[in-house]
Amino acid sequence: MLFQKYLPAHKRENSIVISISRKGTAFGIVCIAEHHEIVPLTVSKLQVYDGPSIVDVDQVPTGEIVVLSGTSDVQIGDTICHSANPKALPRVEVDEPTVAMQFMGNSSPLSGQDGQWVQTRRIFERIKKEALFKEYRVAIIPLGARLKEHGLHMPLNTDWLQAEYIRDRLLERCKVLALPTLQYGYYPAFLEYPGSVSIGRETFTAVICDICESLASQGLERFYFINVGISTNWALEPARSQLAEKNILMEYTDQLCNDTNEEGTHANESETSKMLVIAPELVVMEKAKKDFQPDLGNGGLHRDPDRKSGIYSETGVWGDPTLASKAKGELLLESLVSDIEIFITKFMKDNYSPEPPRGKYLK
Repeated sequence: MLFQKYLPAHKRENSIVISISRKGTAFGIVCIAEHHEIVPLTVSKLQVYDGPSIVDVDQVPTGEIVVLSGTSDVQIGDTICHSANPKALPRVEVDEPTVAMQFMGNSSPLSGQDGQWVQTRRIFERIKKEALFKEYRVAIIPLGARLKEHGLHMPLNTDWLQAEYIRDRLLERCKVLALPTLQYGYYPAFLEYPGSVSIGRETFTAVICDICESLASQGLERFYFINVGISTNWALEPARSQLAEKNILMEYTDQLCNDTNEEGTHANESETSKMLVIAPELVVMEKAKKDFQPDLGNGGLHRDPDRKSGIYSETGVWGDPTLASKAKGELLLESLVSDIEIFITKFMKDNYSPEPPRGKYLK
């Protein structure tokens, strides 16, 4: 930017102009060195900024930002000025370097004796296996929907809250590595109810396999999914079979394995009771309503009373949540966490024998 035009008229008259001679050398430029020594300076080219570009010029007036080319022996702190007014600016002091480095070939007597573990890839493998992943043999992965209806009396993230609660309880009892909660999954039975989201079965099976295979390549050996859903069994079991073919052990919580005489399996008495322990402030018992219709098969929950398949549910509940209580929830959660703890303890052992295939979830 040319600042001269903003100077008062009497100052513009006395301002200095730097010019380049026909021989391509600027005259009248000096350098004031460290000990106030004034040395004539050779400048072969003058340049100024024109927008983002730099252009060559023959003259530079006062106030212009200028680039000088061809100078030599100019140090940090020196002042470059016109010989008509050789006045040095306060000198800038620069600290001496505090670190000196030399790079050279390894002449140590042990050079070349490091073996096969000196490559970057090998070092990374050793670090990751000998550090965190060597300490933990089993990784637990909570699986709970953050967007899935649970009747009129519980929030969409009911499954997610349950999965995280069980994870925290297990971390108090088991030496396991906990991974972030998977908040989306295979939940096709609830898509007629606002807010519910489901991932396709094959897609979700692939996600599970990718997660386990990624971490298995880094040293983790075994994976346990804290599964608080039911339809997810039909994605977890195929993943379990596919991972077994690659010598990766994976197991999961199967809610249907627990024998119960309770009516229904969704937002019912037991699930509502658990939530009265985990997040009682989110449960509105005044809106809880028994909604238990027969399962006609070939479909999930729906809101069409005339449909001859699936389970009709006006509220999105299948069961009787009005029977829920905090005391029941405490017993149910303690039993569930204890059962998982016992299983994980067995899962950690060298002689662990995988659970047999659950064929009904492969259909």
